Amino acid sequence: MSIGKLLSNGALLVDVLIIGAGPAGLSTATGLARQLHTAVVFDSGVYRNAKTQIMHNVLGWDHRNPAELRAAGRADLTNRYSTIQFQNSTIEAIRQIETHQLFEARDTEGHRWYGRKVVLATGVRDIPLDIEGYSECWANGIYHCLFCDGYEERGQETAGVLALGPIANPPRALHLARMAKRLSESVTVYTNGNEQLAKEIQEAAGASPAGASWLEFDARPITRFEKGDVAKTVIVHFGESGESKTEGFLVYNPQTEVNGPFAKQLALKMTEGGDIQTTPPFHETSVPGVFAVGDCATPLKAVTPAVAMGSLAAGGLVAQLQAQPLPEFRLDRELECGQVLNDSNYYHGELHPPLFEYNISFTTPANPPSCEPKLTAKDLWTGIARVADTPQEYAPYVSRCEVLSRNGHGLERKLTMANGAVHKSDGEIMYQDVWIADRLLVEARTKDTGAKTTFLLSYHDTATISPDSTDISFAVIYELKLAGIEPGSPEAMRIQAEYPELARKACTSTVEQIREWKKNGQLDVWAEAAEVPVW
Repeated sequence: MSIGKLLSNGALLVDVLIIGAGPAGLSTATGLARQLHTAVVFDSGVYRNAKTQIMHNVLGWDHRNPAELRAAGRADLTNRYSTIQFQNSTIEAIRQIETHQLFEARDTEGHRWYGRKVVLATGVRDIPLDIEGYSECWANGIYHCLFCDGYEERGQETAGVLALGPIANPPRALHLARMAKRLSESVTVYTNGNEQLAKEIQEAAGASPAGASWLEFDARPITRFEKGDVAKTVIVHFGESGESKTEGFLVYNPQTEVNGPFAKQLALKMTEGGDIQTTPPFHETSVPGVFAVGDCATPLKAVTPAVAMGSLAAGGLVAQLQAQPLPEFRLDRELECGQVLNDSNYYHGELHPPLFEYNISFTTPANPPSCEPKLTAKDLWTGIARVADTPQEYAPYVSRCEVLSRNGHGLERKLTMANGAVHKSDGEIMYQDVWIADRLLVEARTKDTGAKTTFLLSYHDTATISPDSTDISFAVIYELKLAGIEPGSPEAMRIQAEYPELARKACTSTVEQIREWKKNGQLDVWAEAAEVPVW
């Protein structure tokens, strides 16, 4: 099945760009995959519950590692479905291209992707209390949700509620106190120096039909938190007197902040609580075509609501995608099961994302003084011609080459890249047309961008033109073209800085590799086995 379409400049277009690979993003991707829609899921590697080793209140996954849940969801999508692609990168900007009814996402390295819809599943960042020791105790004795945590600490003599920040009001403080009471004998509400708030909560508790004989209040200013010696206990320290109290656990719902700049970039409406505003049941935002799911779009920040929101959003996305025609622009080809189809699918108009170009060439004499054995023109050409079929013998950043077809002037090949190339990562696929000008050059042109690599044999100006001539040089020419990378961006500058050394090494190492093959007799073996005489 299709994993997306390539624009005429090599940029990838999919149905949906999903920003975030937590439960909400994975759930959305699963629904889309079931209807054969294409999506890229961007995984920044940042998760709100990264410190949590055990999660709860998730059907079928209770008391298990949340990282394993994410890994299982990703494995399901990768192994069972073919229309979802994962990208381990951080998106830094999203913009709408209204003339084409598309959205453009750009990552921190300058790469760009295009989608018909966007799903924000970015999660949130907890804003910590400015009290010493808070971070060390967070998720390890200070809990934000007593559905998620606390049951394992049941039976404590006392627990505490921090009535600070978003919890500094009677209704919310009492709600958390009642939940904590289910797991402890008594509960203390801490107001950190706010005696008026302590009084208001106490009055509200007294007016409650449930009463509050089990509830205590402490308005002393808190100076620091400290992990206790037993289980998840937390020691609360007060003032300069050195007084403290140990709680079995503490409860606090921190203020949160939506991850990423996208709400501002897309001018999305927000709720009073700071979440992205969406419309039920499908969770589309105030901007048509942009959906938000999970913690970034609900006050109920937990795994199960996130999964439900993602599934519902997928339903809305499917309905919209199937009811709306594909926007008109030029497509170069469609990727299907890793294969490139013929160039028959074109649309009017074109998108023009940035294209980074960089050209460089190096030349080296084939026979520097003291180098033995000497390479003849026939030797050098035999080695150069071999690069068409087996580039991995020359370049460590190519792990595999598959020749797809041949013609009278060259061949078509599929390269699987390895680590080492400055512009490709491990496992990426590159399709190339290779043109061979006999006894002169081998030129490989990358299909999606038009980038070229050329290996060239040349005679010196005083040379005798002969297959036995040793008065020869070898040149390598790189014409680099990378769609989706902004000229002048950090990624472009990195490539521009690293590529000359790559080209220089390719030039000199290729000649020495061919010389080594002459030493061990391999060039003669290849020349004799060639269907067409090498010279």
